[in-house]
Order: sequence, then structure tokens, then C-alpha cells
Amino acid sequence: MEVNAIIESIFSGSITVGSEIVPVEYMDYEGHGESYVVYRQYDKDNSYSTEDNIAGYATYYDFDVYSRGDYLAIIREIKKKLRENFWTWQPSRDSQDMYDPDTKYFHKTVSFALPVQEVDEDPEEVEEVENENTEEGG
Repeated sequence: MEVNAIIESIFSGSITVGSEIVPVEYMDYEGHGESYVVYRQYDKDNSYSTEDNIAGYATYYDFDVYSRGDYLAIIREIKKKLRENFWTWQPSRDSQDMYDPDTKYFHKTVSFALPVQEVDEDPEEVEEVENENTEEGG
């Protein structure tokens, strides 16, 4: 499961808050908007296992909200969209409210978890085995 693709499908590159279109980008934002959001994977955690194998886990993502205006409305919209798509808000992992007087941006990190069910085969392991077999001629 490609979680970044799921996030991209939820936000389609931006969210609308009031009349403002707020870009939502992976890791880095190169634009010049008054408000923007960047996200990244923060952690993975074993959630449950069967027969000594991981059957599922939670993947955690941070959404960093930057705004020169009402960042709380942006956070409410992020929470709404993610909850509609089975993400769980993780308030204990959120940052404190911050303000940078040099850039005049408010900044807040909000954290969410998505439960992921493990498939029988790890695609990376399958690819590694296929590569080994190709190298050995078989």
C-alpha cells in the first residue's frame, strides 16, 4: 500500500478553507502561498500479529501547517478530510502552537495514524528474491 498516494487522492494537492486554496505537498513546499501544508511519514508501529508475523500496523504521518492567518481552520479541514478516510488523529503527537516572528508564519504539526493490514508477501522482499534469482541465472 502506497500511503502517500492515498494522501494525494484525499487532498488532490490542496484543500479549500473559506475562499483560500491551501497547497498540500509531500515534504517540501516551493511556492509562495500565505498558507500551506507539508506532510511526511513519522513512524510505524506494530499493532497486531498472528503466528509470529505482523498482520497489521499503524503508520503515522505529520501534517505541518504554516499560515500567516487562521491556521486553526486549516487544521479543522485536515482533520475532517482524514477522518472521513479512516485516519485517526493522534493529539499526543501534535506539536505546540508556534510562531516565527521573522517569517510571520504560525506553525502547528498535527499527527494522524492509518491502520494498515499486512499482505502475505512483502513486495520489497519479493523483489529482492526475484533480483537474487535473476543474478544467479534462475
